[in-house]
Amino acid sequence: MELDIRKLKTYVISLKESDHRSRISKMLDDLGFEDWEFFDAIKSTPHFSYIVGCSLAHRECVSQAQFPCLVFEDDAAITEWYNSKIEIPDDSDLFYLGTSAWGLKTGESTLNGSDFEHIDGDIFRVRYMTSAHAIVYINKDTCNEMSYNSIRYMAETGKCYDESYGMQLGNYKAYCFEKPMFYQDCPRNAIFTQHPVTSVFRTRT
Repeated sequence: MELDIRKLKTYVISLKESDHRSRISKMLDDLGFEDWEFFDAIKSTPHFSYIVGCSLAHRECVSQAQFPCLVFEDDAAITEWYNSKIEIPDDSDLFYLGTSAWGLKTGESTLNGSDFEHIDGDIFRVRYMTSAHAIVYINKDTCNEMSYNSIRYMAETGKCYDESYGMQLGNYKAYCFEKPMFYQDCPRNAIFTQHPVTSVFRTRT
């Protein structure tokens, strides 16, 4: 399946007051994205934590989205491997343009806990990964199912939606490139999201 990601309906999940809005607006305009908009994130309150707001925002975005679509978190930034035109497996339910070394292979979120199975060329099958800063959602039914399950998981465990995604990925056809096109431009996650999935990270001492 060939896609020009600039032509996909694109959503950026972002709090209205986020400092990232001006930066990612410029990035998408400069890259020539044709149809993108902000999806206002749900702000945490004294009544519920950011985990609830973040999980609900992703769920609402996916449930209201026009498919196929590309969904960014507002800290997404391009890597040196960015390309507007991509070729992905025809059976893809979703495709990650951004990846992370953090995953749930052991049942807990750990470094090098994602599982990447080489399929062909630069395509890898993704399992256990906790990452959602740049995803192409393709199959509406399966993506809505996964998104719904993430809210149930959050309600039952108190953990964020991306952990539920990680636990569910083995049930779906989820793929990525070896070299991510987008990373998270934030101090906490940048180093773990801007390297090839074949990289191995050592725990800091």
